[in-house]
Amino acid sequence: MNKINPLHIIALLFVLVLFLFVQVHRTKDELTQEKELFLQSKELAQKTAAYKKLYSEKNKKSLKHILMPSFVKKANLHVKQNKNIFVISSPSISLSALNLFLSRIFNGAYRIQKLEIQKIDERTASLYLEIVW
Repeated sequence: MNKINPLHIIALLFVLVLFLFVQVHRTKDELTQEKELFLQSKELAQKTAAYKKLYSEKNKKSLKHILMPSFVKKANLHVKQNKNIFVISSPSISLSALNLFLSRIFNGAYRIQKLEIQKIDERTASLYLEIVW
């Protein structure tokens, strides 16, 4: 009778364990790479969603709603609108109106290119704001 050598069985088991170890290591590397790609895709999706929100038509309408004629007259604001830019300026605006206006602007998603505020006295300031689309 032929007997199976125990050294052959041990060698086969060793090769099998080694093969499984290599496969697990490769799978871990692939999983790490896929996780990095997923995080990059997630970041890109978040940026895209933010840009979509920033440049939406609804955003323009909300800015026009903030710049209602009654508020513009009361706050002494001068508004110029071109195709891609809103320029809002005031040589003299009260600090309470400025605070209200800037809180509305900063709570929205607007791309502010330039903002200049200079204190004139304790109750008034001058304002220059550019919002770009």
